[in-house]
Amino acid sequence: MKKIISSFAFSLVFLHVFAQHDLSSFNKLLDGYEENNDFNGVILIAKKGEIVFSRNIGYADFQNGIKLDLNTPMSLASNTKAFTNMGIMILAERDLIAYDDQVIEYIKEFPYQDVTIRHLMTMTSGLKRLYNKDLNKDGFITNSELLEFLSRKKPKLSFIPGDQHQSSVVGYCILAELISRVSQKDYIKFMNDEIFTPLQMNETHIVNKENLDRFRAISYNGENKIEEWYLGSYIGGVSIYASALDLLKWDQALYTDKLVSTETMQKAYEKFQFNNGNYSHISLGSWMRWKGQDNLIFKNGDWVANNSILWRDIEKKLTIIILNNRQNRITKFDLIDTIMPLLGYNF
Repeated sequence: MKKIISSFAFSLVFLHVFAQHDLSSFNKLLDGYEENNDFNGVILIAKKGEIVFSRNIGYADFQNGIKLDLNTPMSLASNTKAFTNMGIMILAERDLIAYDDQVIEYIKEFPYQDVTIRHLMTMTSGLKRLYNKDLNKDGFITNSELLEFLSRKKPKLSFIPGDQHQSSVVGYCILAELISRVSQKDYIKFMNDEIFTPLQMNETHIVNKENLDRFRAISYNGENKIEEWYLGSYIGGVSIYASALDLLKWDQALYTDKLVSTETMQKAYEKFQFNNGNYSHISLGSWMRWKGQDNLIFKNGDWVANNSILWRDIEKKLTIIILNNRQNRITKFDLIDTIMPLLGYNF
């Protein structure tokens, strides 16, 4: 407890010096959000990997009174996509695949000949976000079932691959299957072996049908009722649960060559060029620019009541992590907009 109090005091002093602002006003604002039940989640701010502010508000499990903390595994929602893309980059760096290879080269039953790996990584394939209505048999969808459906029905793509952007969880499920086939490892084992274990992300796991009872933050609607829609489905797109501390380990590893080379990481930030020559706001690594600034990137996630954001200034090595497991009145973007002026940013 003393260590937590000491760390928090240091956080306030550090940010006051760094941004020439008093973050205690932000902390008081959070007091009000907590008192009014406006936010249930975790906030972490770090500079060069050192935590300078953190705050946990609310519960991982309302029914059993288990509170959130920095070690609580929470749904990353679509932040999962950046991890899946990293898996692809690892294989590409080993010359096992190339980004512009056609997916059908590795998954013969995939029915869209013109879709490349790059299209799936940048959500420019034309695949729809989800296919729940076609596959909803028991509230659980495996990637093999999804691939079988695509192969059998070959639903029409929304547009010619490369023409535009459309969010697609399904595309990342196909990438997860591709990782499995090329690496000859189950996707979950590959991610554990190549990313989670090397980075000592000990509170990170991929939810699937076999581990639904493993401890994690439960998802709730605004009335604190459990709402876990398609839990354990769409592996590769929305399946990773990680703690805020583990997500910080991931963030810091992206500045190193622990996973891939610096050259490969630079490609991760490259914007996709559409068929007409214009550029998408989504990069190869699934990152987006904040306010159009090349040094400010973020990955955002929304799945049912779960929200996540990993915001990064890759020049100053500043990190903001916000995770929540309940539908909140105060959103992650509300919090980011409050935090940024305190860090010296003016937009």
